[in-house]
Amino acid sequence: MTLTSNKLKKLKNIFVHILVWASIIFICNSGNLSWQGYNSADGTLLIPSLYGNAFNAFLVYFNALYLYRHKNKFRLNYWLLAILSILIISLLEALVDYYYANLSGVLELHFDIIKSDLEGETLAFNVEKSLPYLAYIGYLMDDILIHIIFWFLSFTYILPLETVKNRALKQTLEREKLEAEVKFLKAQINPHTLFNGINSIYHLIDKDKNKAKEVLVRFSDLLRYQIYDCSDDTILLSNEIQFLDNYFDLEKIRKGADVNIEFDYNINDTSSLKIAPLLLIPFIENAFKFVSNHDEKDLNFIKCKIIITENELHFYIDNSVENTEKEDLKNGGIGLQNVKKRLQLIYPDKHKLNISSFNDVFSVMLKIELA
Repeated sequence: MTLTSNKLKKLKNIFVHILVWASIIFICNSGNLSWQGYNSADGTLLIPSLYGNAFNAFLVYFNALYLYRHKNKFRLNYWLLAILSILIISLLEALVDYYYANLSGVLELHFDIIKSDLEGETLAFNVEKSLPYLAYIGYLMDDILIHIIFWFLSFTYILPLETVKNRALKQTLEREKLEAEVKFLKAQINPHTLFNGINSIYHLIDKDKNKAKEVLVRFSDLLRYQIYDCSDDTILLSNEIQFLDNYFDLEKIRKGADVNIEFDYNINDTSSLKIAPLLLIPFIENAFKFVSNHDEKDLNFIKCKIIITENELHFYIDNSVENTEKEDLKNGGIGLQNVKKRLQLIYPDKHKLNISSFNDVFSVMLKIELA
């Protein structure tokens, strides 16, 4: 059974925290430290340091993982709750301090220390009877001071957590925004293709009804692919190329008598490659929309080629264009503008697009690194 990276990261964090608390306990019991009758040199400080740091740890993680994280949900002020938490935990630890001091025999030594400190002073209360309360107050004041220190130390744990949390939230929001933009741009492609197809069939009906029927059948296949097969973020590259091949066949029926149309591709060893759907069709639609309309068919052409090398797709398309339409072709319509945005969103650092015009030939060269 293999551990995921998240589990390994959690285990690493747990190990680091255990190491930090173990180091604190080690420091408390090294050298010659003393507290309320206990001493690290003779080992009597070990038990108080163990349960004392257990209270400290509870306070740190209660603040970091609950109180501070939900501070905006509390009606009471966060710092009021902080003071209340420190006070309650200090009261509880002081009771444990008193109980353990009595159990270990250190309490009597603590009493002697109190009486020594009060010796020679005029007091309004009976010292002997007040010793248990004074001892408890002594433990309580020490615990409050220590807990305040650890409360503020907890922010050394909170601040990195907040940074990571804010970074993750920012990344999530950016990812959701990108996904929403891609879905919006993708949703605009289908109506655009639909409009072009219906418009082509409409003009073909009066010229050749039989050809219009054939175009309509092929067009329905294209729409079926767009509606039912393109719902995922990525699809098989081979399916996308087959869609383009069908589109070229349709256009050959519609414009083959007036335009030389070529579409070459290789789909060898592409079974595992995927691509964002409907990413190339806008360039092809653009070429058919602005292809020249000279009287001589040989002057009108659309040449498209797709080459796959390992995990890279190289897409080329050239079309003849008349001078009067060069500027319109560069600007493109909604389809061409959308595909540029989609490329920037989906393949921000994994694509290269070059659009140029030279000697009445409009060219598009696109390279994409595919997964």
